[in-house]
Amino acid sequence: MPDQLAELDVVFCATGSEEAVVTGPMLLGAMAERDARPLLLVDLAVPRDVSPTARDVTDVMVLDVRDVSRFAGERFAPPARAI
Repeated sequence: MPDQLAELDVVFCATGSEEAVVTGPMLLGAMAERDARPLLLVDLAVPRDVSPTARDVTDVMVLDVRDVSRFAGERFAPPARAI
């Protein structure tokens, strides 16, 4: 998978793994080959597929289930009624 991470710009993760499948060290290696291109990881798995250390890697942005839920709630909430 590290080779693919070096090529992709957006990665969606949603496995049934009990352990992280994307780790900080894996991302460090992939990012070294990316020429400072940012990488977005969208982790939809519970438990998480992306290690918490991934957030510390430069040019990597991680969104997890909470982030996606918060975004959806803000964007798709019904409009407030006028009283």
